[in-house]
Amino acid sequence: MCVAVGLKPRRAAKEITKKTLRLCWDENPHGAGFMFVSDNKVLIEKGFFDFDEFFDTLMLARELHPDSWFGVHFRIASAGVISADNCHPFWIKEGEMAVIHNGTIQGLPGVSKDSAESDTCVFARDILAKLPDGFLENEAIRELIEDRIGYSKLFVLTADNRVFIYNENAGVWINGNWFSNTRWKPKPKKEELKIVWNDKRASRNFSATEAIAISKKHKTAKARGFVDFTKTRRF
Repeated sequence: MCVAVGLKPRRAAKEITKKTLRLCWDENPHGAGFMFVSDNKVLIEKGFFDFDEFFDTLMLARELHPDSWFGVHFRIASAGVISADNCHPFWIKEGEMAVIHNGTIQGLPGVSKDSAESDTCVFARDILAKLPDGFLENEAIRELIEDRIGYSKLFVLTADNRVFIYNENAGVWINGNWFSNTRWKPKPKKEELKIVWNDKRASRNFSATEAIAISKKHKTAKARGFVDFTKTRRF
């Protein structure tokens, strides 16, 4: 699953770290891109397949446009081939409005895992671009869009530096910035308790759950010949 990130203006929130960007990139390696506002126009930079190039370009844009929201996207292909064209963002109305998306929008004609165009590309062009002016402020249309996209999330940026997030609560705010999911975060390491036998036979590692079950069943580890529970350790 991709990750879409909404970065507040640089002056308004803690800047995202290179480490976080790298984690998002590594978890979603099929191309990246971003959008921002300059001189009352939305600009798009996309088709990045080299992290250092992406990072340097993004940071320069952040420095030059400290008052702009940024929509950043890291793709993992679920519908549509891996290509620069299928990297996000996508235009809803060129120069005025663009979108990044996390999830898969089902039931779009001609869209499959191997199609030339992604689900987001088709949805932005064939659905969002054809909605009436002012649709972003229309709550009825918002409900219809959220119903159509299911579990997906959309982040829209407009030329007057406003953002509209569909299914916002399905994402999470971290240090003032919005993330469509947290699957990019490192997975927690399993916890394990090491139990040492008192007859000095080879020790065996038990999961925390197994060790607790053993201790409950036999009252104490010592009663079963265990002489020491070491501290829970991570590995």
